[in-house]
Order: sequence, then structure tokens, then C-alpha cells
Amino acid sequence: MNCITRPSRLLAQETSRRYCKILARIGPGRLFVDGRLVAMDLWDWAEEGEAMFDGSIDYLVEVQMEASRPVELRVKMTNELRPLSKQKQLNMMHKYGSCRIGFKEEDQIDYLQEAVNAAKSADVAVVIVGLDTEWELEGYVRQTVDLPSDSSQDRLIEAVVAANPNTVDVNQSGSPVTMPWADWVPAILQPWHQGQEAGKCAR
Repeated sequence: MNCITRPSRLLAQETSRRYCKILARIGPGRLFVDGRLVAMDLWDWAEEGEAMFDGSIDYLVEVQMEASRPVELRVKMTNELRPLSKQKQLNMMHKYGSCRIGFKEEDQIDYLQEAVNAAKSADVAVVIVGLDTEWELEGYVRQTVDLPSDSSQDRLIEAVVAANPNTVDVNQSGSPVTMPWADWVPAILQPWHQGQEAGKCAR
């Protein structure tokens, strides 16, 4: 088994506040905070995520941080297929082995309500949603045609169109997505992905 432990990283902040750390993994892994195993033990994970390369779903870990006190993060991971039953099922012992840790301060703002308030005061509301290369890329088959992130994009559109019936939805994706709100939104644009020159300003 190829197993490594990533070097520890220390995080510190100036104020006492709760932070979230996101453990997004490709292959088995464990996240330790100050030497304590946190979140779910993903060494024998089974629940698939939506993103590429057979990763698990993302897990959020809340940590109460104190001003000027460092917090140690350590990740243990392997490229061995786990649980071991997958080795027999796929006829291989190893696959991908990597992980990603996101670090985000706890939101102090209700962004959904902020969008609703902005929509109420506008003549026309424009909501841009869709997929990026985290979710779709050549040679990768998506597990679902729904918008990702636990339907938060769908909730955003539904909330904005309820606040302002003059709402335009722009779906930026390279493949079709389900639109449960299609009957309520008066205008929907599907520009697809325009390639590497998309968004380049004309001179």
C-alpha cells in the first residue's frame, strides 16, 4: 500500500471566529486538526461525489479558532483502492491518490437573502449559473444532469425569480442541465462554453 502523510500546515487568524475546512478527496484520506481525526473517516469511503476522477463527496468541518492560536492540519492519504472490495470489483489495487483542503471563513452574510434584496430593487435580475471544469470535461461522464452543489444554484434562481418576475437566467455549461424552474423564468440563455477566448475584451 502506498500511504503518505502530508506535512503539517499551521493556520492562524487575528480574531476568534469559526472557520470551515472542506476536505475534497480523490482516493482514501483522513484529515486531522490539532492531531484529532475530524469529519467522517474517509479511509473506506463509498459515497461517490459528482466531480471528476471518482472523488468522494465534499465534507465540511467546523473549527472554532481563537485569535493568534495556530491550528495544525494534517492529511493522511493513499492511492490504494478502498474499501478492499473495490479491488476485486475493478480488478486493480491502486487508482488515484490525492486530496484538496479548502479553507473558508464562516459566512457572516446571508448571500441568498442579499441576492433577493438586490432583485427586488432592480428592474431586471440576471442570474448566472452552470458548470465548470470541476464538473465536466472531455472524457468524463457526469453522474447526473442536475446543477451541482446540493441544489443551491436551483434555490438561488427560484428565490430571485420569486422576488423579481423579470429574471433572466444564464446557464454557462458545456452540456445540458435540468431546469426545474424553467416554467417560472421568462428568459433563459444557454451560451455553452465559448472556449479559451470567452470573455476576452474587444480592443
